Amino acid sequence: PLSEGDAAPPFTLSDASTGQVYDLDSLKGRKIHLAFLRYSACMMSLNRVQALRRRHKAYADAGLVVLCIFESPPSDMQAHAVPVAAGTVPLLCDAKGTVFAAYRTEHGCFGSPYGCGPCLHCCYPRQDCCWVACCFASPTLQHFTSKAWNRLPADLLIDEDGTIRAMHKGKDFGDHMPWARIDAFAGVGG
Repeated sequence: PLSEGDAAPPFTLSDASTGQVYDLDSLKGRKIHLAFLRYSACMMSLNRVQALRRRHKAYADAGLVVLCIFESPPSDMQAHAVPVAAGTVPLLCDAKGTVFAAYRTEHGCFGSPYGCGPCLHCCYPRQDCCWVACCFASPTLQHFTSKAWNRLPADLLIDEDGTIRAMHKGKDFGDHMPWARIDAFAGVGG
C-alpha cells in the first residue's frame, strides 16, 4: 500500500475548465495538495471545492498547488464542478479512475445508490456539511450512474521532492484532511 514517505505516483490529467494539462512530475519543486473527490455532481465534493476556492488565494500566495481530482468525464465536470470552482482551483478529470487506483483511494460500505444517503447520518452536523444540498440541490442521473457512487475522498500532501508527507483517507463522504494540517503544510495561518 501507498504510505507517507513514498514517492507520489506520476500522472497526467487535464483541467475540465481550461484544458490545461497537469503532469505531477512537472510540478516538482512545489508543494502540492491532491484532493481526491468523488464524482462531479456529489454535493459533498462540491462543498469541498467551494471551501478550497475560499482558501485559494492564501494557498497560491504560499506556493501550494491544489489539484482536485474527480472520477468524472469532462462533460459532467463542465455541468457540475466547473461553475463551483469559478476558475480558481484546477479540476482534473480521471474518468477511468486510473489515478484513483494508483493512489489506492478507497470505496466505502456507506455508499448509497442515491449518492446522498451517507451525508445525512455520517456527516451531519459537521460545520462544513450542507446536507440539504446533498439531498435536493443536485438532481442528476449521475447519482445513479456514476461508478464512483461509493468512492471515499482522500487528501495527500506532497513535498517539493515528490514525496508524500501526509495522507488522509476519508471514512465517509465528508471526511477530509483537517484544514489546520493543510494550512501548516502550506505555511499559512496561525
